[in-house]
Amino acid sequence: GNLILPTVITTYLDPARKAVFSRKSLELLALQDNDPGIIAVKGDSPYKTLKDLIDAAKANPGKIRTTTSGILSDDHIGAMLTEKAAGVKFAIVHFAGSAPGRNAVLGGHVEVFYGNVSEMESQVRAGEIRLLAVMDKQRSKFYPDVKTAEEQGFKVYSGVHRGIGMPA
Repeated sequence: GNLILPTVITTYLDPARKAVFSRKSLELLALQDNDPGIIAVKGDSPYKTLKDLIDAAKANPGKIRTTTSGILSDDHIGAMLTEKAAGVKFAIVHFAGSAPGRNAVLGGHVEVFYGNVSEMESQVRAGEIRLLAVMDKQRSKFYPDVKTAEEQGFKVYSGVHRGIGMPA
């Protein structure tokens, strides 16, 4: 089956989840893709740049809502890394997957989407979603005009690797 990191890792690292497997239980066979994280807002958001968002978060600690696709997902880690790098505090809202979070941002219920490059292409092309940053060392070939968080002064790197594994 597909292994989605860090989800698999956080399952066995969290004692409350009582995982019946560990890292040694898995033989990793191939890396399928690397899907960098993104920070995005609704197309008509007042936040035009990552700096705009960070400035607003500094002025309103704990008020700007951000999505994640679940507790300790790569999106959650990306949001926490942003908080640390920028010295801000968000109101982090956990969803069961990225689709409900995307819908919450499109519906105006949450201000910021944390997700992955692969998740928003049609909404970005339609102008419904604006990407503020890619959380990778280099720009995404899919969005070459979108600066990395690092280019904007925030050393934040997050994303998901999908691969193929089997029981050891």
